[in-house]
Amino acid sequence: RREIMYRTASSMSELTPELTWRRMKNIEREIGRAIIPKILALVDDTKTHEEVCKLYLQQEYEKTSGRKEPYHPNWEYSHDNHFTAYRMYYIGKDLNPNVPAAIDPNPQRVVPSVKPSGEERHIRASKRHAASEAVGKASPAPPVSSPKKARVSTPKAATGVDELTERRALLKEIKDHVELLKEFKDIIPEDELNERKKSLYDKLPEL
Repeated sequence: RREIMYRTASSMSELTPELTWRRMKNIEREIGRAIIPKILALVDDTKTHEEVCKLYLQQEYEKTSGRKEPYHPNWEYSHDNHFTAYRMYYIGKDLNPNVPAAIDPNPQRVVPSVKPSGEERHIRASKRHAASEAVGKASPAPPVSSPKKARVSTPKAATGVDELTERRALLKEIKDHVELLKEFKDIIPEDELNERKKSLYDKLPEL
C-alpha cells in the first residue's frame, strides 16, 4: 500500500499532497472507465471478490494474448497497473468500506481539505526546494576518485565496463528526474521548470 504512493519506483520518494491528489483522481477515473463496466458483467451473488477479480484477469489475458490458457500470476502487474488498485480498494462498483484506514508515516503532516491555490502551491514547492538544498549543503557527498586514479589501479577492460555502467546510471537518473519534473507542471512556474531541465541536460555525459 505504501509503494502505490511513490512518485517513481526508482526514486522511492513520496508524493506531495498535490501530486497524490492528481494521481488518485486519475486512477479513480481509469477504474470507473475501463474496469468497473467489465467487472459488473461478472458479478453475481455466488462469487467472491477474489473470484470476480480472477475471472476479469483471465478474460483480459485471453483478449490480449489470444490464447485460451491460465494467465501467469505476475501478468496483472505488468499489463494493468490500475487493476491492482481496484483489487485492493473496491468491491463490485463501490469502494470497499472495510479497508483499514491509512496510517501516515508522518503524524505531523497536515492535509488540506481544499485544493491550494496556484500561489500557495508555488510557495510550498519553493519551501521544499529550499529544504532539499539545505539538506544537500549540510550533508555533502563524499569525494569521488578521479578517473585517472581509477585507471591506475583497475585493468583497462574493467575500467571500460565501469565507465559504461556509470554512464548508463547517470543517463537513467537524469531521465527519471526529467519525468518527475513533468508532474510539477502547473505547480512550479514554467521558467523555473525549464531552468531545472536545462541544469539536468548540462549534466549529460559527452558522447
